[in-house]
Amino acid sequence: MKLMTGTSNLCTSRGADPKLEEIPVMSTGGTHGDGSLQGSFSGSVISISAASLGICSQGCLVSEAHLLGPDVALLPIHLVVQERACALLVHVVSGNSRGYEVAKRMLEEAGAVEELDALLRSHDADPNVLGQVLQALRLLVWNNVVAEKVVAYGVPEKVVTAMGRHRAHADLQAHGLNLLISIIFGGKWDTAKPSPRHNGVDAGKMSRAKEVGRSAGGVGCAITAMVSHPASLEVHLAAAHALWAFSVAGLEAKVLLLDNGAVEALASTLLLHVHSASVQTMAIGAMLSLAQDSTANRAQVVREGGKGAVVRALEKQSDINFYGEFEDLEDWLFGKKWKNKQKNKQLVRILNALQTPRLPSLTSVSMSAAAFRCGMMS
Repeated sequence: MKLMTGTSNLCTSRGADPKLEEIPVMSTGGTHGDGSLQGSFSGSVISISAASLGICSQGCLVSEAHLLGPDVALLPIHLVVQERACALLVHVVSGNSRGYEVAKRMLEEAGAVEELDALLRSHDADPNVLGQVLQALRLLVWNNVVAEKVVAYGVPEKVVTAMGRHRAHADLQAHGLNLLISIIFGGKWDTAKPSPRHNGVDAGKMSRAKEVGRSAGGVGCAITAMVSHPASLEVHLAAAHALWAFSVAGLEAKVLLLDNGAVEALASTLLLHVHSASVQTMAIGAMLSLAQDSTANRAQVVREGGKGAVVRALEKQSDINFYGEFEDLEDWLFGKKWKNKQKNKQLVRILNALQTPRLPSLTSVSMSAAAFRCGMMS
């Protein structure tokens, strides 16, 4: 089978009756040795070849799925609603094995990124469609080449615009922030080792972080999302993660984060949600990143309560580790005299969080952020 772009006789036109047979979204269950994907469909096991997926000009995703059984019948799936098409695409490429990477590469080569970019423009009024488009794009931005492509298409600006237009839609905010993070890191971010340095910061990623955070307005957008959705688990995990990612652009980016209220936002996260290791990890990492490499930045973090919030959080958390990322900040956080005199278990554990490699436990979290002013980037 070959990949399809443009029109297809399996696709229905925009004017067709939308009440076609509804196809439930498939949940994938792994890969075969040939790189194809397997999952469940109406109680049967199906194999969807990565090469059998295409996105038509009508916005319809067509997939030919082979039933694995004695008859091995061909089952065409018609999805004319873009939201359903993107949802199916998300499930087909939601994985990290070689088979999923093959699917992502083939879809990208077939023009899926361009089709999804077009949907960002043509369906900017529908938050449900946009949310699925953002999810699908995040999964297709799986390497630096695709990341550079979507930056060239102006996707970061479109994402920020969509988030601003649909500020009340929590899912869309989280999907948008996660896409911006994927664009910066080319889809590669090891959540077990969340430090940007451990994820290979290079000139390309620093440039994209600057483009996404400053030029596209991602920093202000992330902080606004935190304030707008105090109860959303997904939004605040993504926002804390995004602020840390934006900081890799360098000292100028950190100053911009500080000027837009990042310390207050992150301090609120740490103060209000001390029982969540995942957001605590991301928020502490972002805060300490702001304090690195600049005496002036450290002073501002102290003035705005960031240092105290980090110390309190580290005292209460036992499953956070930064793999040596912030060893240079130990004396600033705890003081040489206090550190030398207080050789107790609590301090040893805190210092281990900054030094000793240990796999952290990442869990979900919610946050309630204090209201504060945050401006969008110019």
